[in-house]
Amino acid sequence: MEQELVVIGSIAKAHGLRGEVQVIPETDFPERFASRLDVYLVSRRGLVRQARLMDCRRAGERILISIEGVDSREGAEELAGWTICVARENLVELAPGQHYIFEIIGLRVEALDGRQLGTIVDVWQGPANDVYVARGPCGEILIPGTEEIVREIDVKAGVMKIVAMPGLIEEEGQPA
Repeated sequence: MEQELVVIGSIAKAHGLRGEVQVIPETDFPERFASRLDVYLVSRRGLVRQARLMDCRRAGERILISIEGVDSREGAEELAGWTICVARENLVELAPGQHYIFEIIGLRVEALDGRQLGTIVDVWQGPANDVYVARGPCGEILIPGTEEIVREIDVKAGVMKIVAMPGLIEEEGQPA
């Protein structure tokens, strides 16, 4: 597939007898799951098929979805474990200074003084702020996603610049 796909949900299981599926949303924008949304379904093996969401409704933390052409429980059961994706160019546009997690993972981390500290390998979403997990020459670094620490995120350049405060980074021969 030529275009880059971004996961917005995972199909958990079939629901009912008429082909509905239960979806676990993996997006901050669950309203994306609107009727007539064109999506891509991706299997665990990497098979990709285009689909159209026909009807969507909330069911607690999950969303119940009807998919065009899937009209039986058996058809819905075959989709369990598949992900629902949209093309990257169809993502919801974020406010300036906000980034999708997939854009953050893989960024190089640099101290303001130019030291290379590692690469972002994970993002933990917390109630107060995100925490960026970086690995590099200083070992694993947990970087609070606050304005005091993270000074610049340049996705195009592939870099996150941070203030290397005392205690944040393990210096050679010094415990953190």
